[in-house]
Amino acid sequence: MDEIIKWLIIFIVLLVIEIVTVSLISIWFCVGAVAAMAAAYLGFGLEVQLGAFALVSAVSLIAARPLKKHVKKAVQPTNVNALVGKITYVT
Repeated sequence: MDEIIKWLIIFIVLLVIEIVTVSLISIWFCVGAVAAMAAAYLGFGLEVQLGAFALVSAVSLIAARPLKKHVKKAVQPTNVNALVGKITYVT
């Protein structure tokens, strides 16, 4: 039970880091922490938990990279950049 709490704390810390940075970096480690927490719940040792954490984190990172590039939002021009190609009057 103690190991589950440790993985839960790691998950929460990584989730807070992801919320603060909004860069889709630590979210994949959150997924790995959940897998390690599941391994701890099933009674596996620390080696299996760390292996599950590393493996699931790596697989989710590699699998989601193309998705991240595909879903990337177009940049909305603002300020002066929004005026490129338009006729304006300067007074």
